[in-house]
Amino acid sequence: MTLPVVGAFVEDANAIAATSITLPIITIAGTNKCLIVGAATNDDSASAPTGATWDLTTPENLNAITNANNTNWNAAAFQLVNPTDGTNTVTISYGATQDDIAGYAQLLTGVDQTTPIGNTQTSTGDATSCTATVTGVNADTLVMDVLAFDTEFGTTITAGANQTEISNITSTGGFPVILGGSTQDGADGGVMSWSFNAADDFAFVAFAVNGISFTIEQEGFRGRNDNGTETTATWIAAQDIDISVAPDDLFRVRYLLNFTGDAPSTQYTLEIEEDGTGIWKTVTIEL
Repeated sequence: MTLPVVGAFVEDANAIAATSITLPIITIAGTNKCLIVGAATNDDSASAPTGATWDLTTPENLNAITNANNTNWNAAAFQLVNPTDGTNTVTISYGATQDDIAGYAQLLTGVDQTTPIGNTQTSTGDATSCTATVTGVNADTLVMDVLAFDTEFGTTITAGANQTEISNITSTGGFPVILGGSTQDGADGGVMSWSFNAADDFAFVAFAVNGISFTIEQEGFRGRNDNGTETTATWIAAQDIDISVAPDDLFRVRYLLNFTGDAPSTQYTLEIEEDGTGIWKTVTIEL
């Protein structure tokens, strides 16, 4: 597996007394894509969004990941695997009018297309900080979060250690909500947190996004003389037969590798060991 790559991003917090928010235009492109959407709302009886859509000519519905509700505050997350390439908007919808809504859309590439989302965790309360620990993460996992926070006391929010803030935006209505969003490499442990300069109400969700999954195996090899082109050079021996050459003789080796999934080619290097010494040297290619 490999760590998902963070791409295009948009956010907005200008939906006041509304049943939906439409985010600014975002461009979707790349391989092994996944569109992540976070939403935060404030209302006397806040509710989870009823859905989110990638607004193409034929809209594509996102799937709910998780949500947390704290009476007047709701934080929610959605995902869409392999959204159609294009440039358009994302809309987050609710079943009832919400006082204030904020949302973000984050494009990721290099995401497992079969099991894009791993474990999730939620937290609610009234405090000077919040924490949600996502278990089962590793170096090939990107951990993300969505925070909905009260602004009654002019509060500010700060993302926790080893997190990269992607969203920190406040709605503009009479009952504003702060939307927080961040990412963390799974190798850092999956503990997602935010601190506040004053205690207040919050709803918080965190979740893991899995990198693309693949396997690689060597099926065979064959030694070749350095006496011609790729087409004309002669073979030293049959496939999978060990060869011996003089120390100063040039030779070639062709390897046959089998991949399952979409493995990134930039991740690998070829190394050789000096006979029995345990010393490995990287093979470089002269272009």
